[in-house]
Amino acid sequence: MAVGPDITYVTVEAENGERYVLAENRLPAYEKEFGGARKLNSFRGQDLLGRRYQPLFDYLTDTDTFGTQNAWRVIPSDEVTTEDGTGVVHMAPAYGEADAAACLAAASRSC
Repeated sequence: MAVGPDITYVTVEAENGERYVLAENRLPAYEKEFGGARKLNSFRGQDLLGRRYQPLFDYLTDTDTFGTQNAWRVIPSDEVTTEDGTGVVHMAPAYGEADAAACLAAASRSC
């Protein structure tokens, strides 16, 4: 996943206890989904860099077989905006030039 390092993000907790992270200025766009949610905190995208997350699908999670020990972590990307979506972008380096560049750059440095 990629975030904008200078974007302000929030964690919100839905009425069912689920927690979500999204760009703060995108909250109004998700009023229907998060109308009853409470804002827990806010932080810059920079604070998320290097954090690991649980992948959506469990394939490729066998790190010994696939060499994916550095996958599923938050990386920076200047391509992330808050014009639409959540301000958090799923990266697919095999399917896009910008995604490939961001993932390659993240692999060459530690977040």
